[in-house]
Order: sequence, then C-alpha cells, then structure tokens
Amino acid sequence: DLSQMAVLSAPCQGNELQKQTAAHQREMALDMLSEIANVFDFPDLNRFLSRTLQVLLPDLAAKASPAASTLIRTIAKQLNVNRREILINNFKYIFSHLVCSCSKDELERALHYLKNETEIELGSLLRQDYQGLHNELLLRIGEHYQQVFNGLSILASFASQDDPYQGPREITSPEQIG
Repeated sequence: DLSQMAVLSAPCQGNELQKQTAAHQREMALDMLSEIANVFDFPDLNRFLSRTLQVLLPDLAAKASPAASTLIRTIAKQLNVNRREILINNFKYIFSHLVCSCSKDELERALHYLKNETEIELGSLLRQDYQGLHNELLLRIGEHYQQVFNGLSILASFASQDDPYQGPREITSPEQIG
C-alpha cells in the first residue's frame, strides 16, 4: 500500500535531508574560512587552518556545543586528520585557554566535553604532554596569575594516577603549588 511506503520511507528521507543540511553547513563554513584565509593572504585554506588551530580550537572547546563539534569535525576533515587527534595534539593550548578564560562551571563543562569528544579520560589527556601543559600555563602567569596556579593545581592533582580529580582547588600562595 502506498501510504505505508510513504510512512516507512519518511525516516530515510528525513535522515537524508539532515545529511544534506550538514554537508551544506560544512561547505558554507569552509567557504567562509577560505574567505578569511584570503583576507590574511594565506595561500590556501589548509595552511590557514594549520596555523590558526592553536587559536580556533580553544574557543571552540570553550563553547562545548554541537555547533562547535561540527566545526571541529569540518576542520579536521579539511586537514585530513582525525578530530580526536587535533584535539589531543592541541590540548595544551586548549587547556591553558580554558583555565585562564572560563569560570569554574564553564571549565568543568568544557573538560567534560573534551573527554567526550576525544574519548579519553581527563587524567590521561593531562598526562600525555605534561611538560607542554606546564609551559603553556606558565606563559600566561603574568596576565592570569591565580588562574594559572589553579591550572597547575589541576595538573598536580593528576600527577599520579591514584589521585582522582576533585575539581579545581583554590591556591592562595605559590608555596602550595609545590
């Protein structure tokens, strides 16, 4: 019967429409990024994206939204890399940005988002480039003294695997970081 076929095919058509819409959004995003790359005289989109990942990804991670996920996937696909890989490889920039520019609640939400996006526990993300994370945080100490110490305390809480994360702790003196 024709009406049953229409009902049965409706989810497929809806799914196909979603795919087309997502593809169109990706195409529009890449067109917009290409225009931005041209304004800054980058020879091509990939060079622009590679050079600006350290700036783009931290803000996208701070958003912790489906739209941010879509844009991260779009960028990763354009660069021919896995989205998890670009998040993991740029985690030191993302983490230092989040620590210095987010409230405690926003930080928690963004770290949870990153855990879901990378499918890696926070402790493992923090330990994979421990020195790089320290360096990135310390580069910001002049402008974000207290936030940097809070970030260092998060790192310190993950220094050993048997010390579970308790959330950001307030550090009131430099001696407490040791």
